[in-house]
Amino acid sequence: MQILETAHPYYLLVRDFYTPEEQALIWQELEFLTHRHKLQPPQATGQLNPMMKKNKGVFLDNIYADRSMSNILKVNRKIFSAPVFKAFADLHPLTKCINAVNADTTLLSYYEATDHYKPHSDTATVTALSWHYRQPRQFEGGDLVFSDLDATIPVENNMLIIFPSCLRHGVTQVKMRDGVEPWKGFGRYCLSSFMNIK
Repeated sequence: MQILETAHPYYLLVRDFYTPEEQALIWQELEFLTHRHKLQPPQATGQLNPMMKKNKGVFLDNIYADRSMSNILKVNRKIFSAPVFKAFADLHPLTKCINAVNADTTLLSYYEATDHYKPHSDTATVTALSWHYRQPRQFEGGDLVFSDLDATIPVENNMLIIFPSCLRHGVTQVKMRDGVEPWKGFGRYCLSSFMNIK
């Protein structure tokens, strides 16, 4: 796990966040869930009026009544470790809000050809995203754009980013390489943890 320095004091980047063993557990579940009948259309997981995104996804907490049955919901507890919280809280006085969070939900999103997410704010206190894709990478785009900060974060496999949910952010359009079959899991996965205060 490598915490990266950033030009802005409002987000924390962590490269190689999950260990190879943790990544293997994540991929077992991603492969299980990557089917048209399991991942839901954008209106089931996103902001409406107007629709802000084009992708598929599912809230994992809606699938698993018992979080211990989900590989992803077990390994993403790592986000809540003391070193991660401290590194984020130390960025700026406003990021200290992470110390008060005591609840979370996890959304799995999957982006393929022409999928994107327009700039928006999340209805949470803190948002943590991790990105996952098969190597070698079979798409272009899918970068995170902070419209409030005029900053673009290139998507990187197994990288975590944490930021205040009120920051407007979006995802650039994903373009698959020629010949890549749809629904084979070669797109961009994002695991979003929405942290709240009960």
